[in-house]
Order: sequence, then C-alpha cells, then structure tokens
Amino acid sequence: MQSRRPAAGDPREVAAAIAELIERPAGSRPLRTTVGWGAQRAEGLNAVSEDLQRTVLDGLGVRDQLTMAPRLATTTEV
Repeated sequence: MQSRRPAAGDPREVAAAIAELIERPAGSRPLRTTVGWGAQRAEGLNAVSEDLQRTVLDGLGVRDQLTMAPRLATTTEV
C-alpha cells in the first residue's frame, strides 16, 4: 500500500526562504511564507486569511501590527 504522504522536501528550500525573509526590510516581510510541495495549494488559503486578519485588526484599530515595522523612538524631556 502506497502512502498518501508526499516525499520529504528539501530542507535547503526552507533555508533559502528564511534567508529571503531576513534580507527584506522590516515592514515588508509577509506574515506567512509557504515552502515546498504544498506551497501553491496554500496560497489561496493564505490570501483569504490575510484579508480576514486585516479586517479584524482594522476593527480593533491595530492594523499597524501587520507590518511589524520598527517604530522610531520618541523622547520627551521632563
């Protein structure tokens, strides 16, 4: 009986995806990155999830949390 599970992927693909994410500037990195045989199958689900997440965070007034961009420090003298 043949397994329905796909063959294990190449771990170098994961390393390459991580390296690509690290090279991107903060605030431009995606929340989700797919790698391997199921990547194309997950793209649609990730797109729907991202839209829903934006809607919820907009409703909560914290959409800026999506970018995870560093904030400039502000100081006030007392």
